[in-house]
Amino acid sequence: MGKESLFVVVAAMLAIGGCAAPRSSPQTSPGPGSAGIARVVDSAVSPSSDTVDEADPESVINAATLLRSGGDIDQAMSDGIFTRADLDAARAGLGDGSLDYLFD
Repeated sequence: MGKESLFVVVAAMLAIGGCAAPRSSPQTSPGPGSAGIARVVDSAVSPSSDTVDEADPESVINAATLLRSGGDIDQAMSDGIFTRADLDAARAGLGDGSLDYLFD
């Protein structure tokens, strides 16, 4: 999956879900499922280090979308689409069902 295809998938999911705010502007009102994202993001810990890495809600959604679509995780991480903490949070959220609302 090329960068352009990944961008289209992510942009479509964000447009459909409408639940992630840009990093520079805080979300003023919670969207559907925001409690699930908040819980997933709050519990994100990078297993590759001893520190807690903060996951970004928008990036967690991007990672979850890519995981569900079977995209190239390594390429997306190297392109800076999301971090390891975002990926770990997305995997946890998909595993426990708290991000299922994104794909309904």
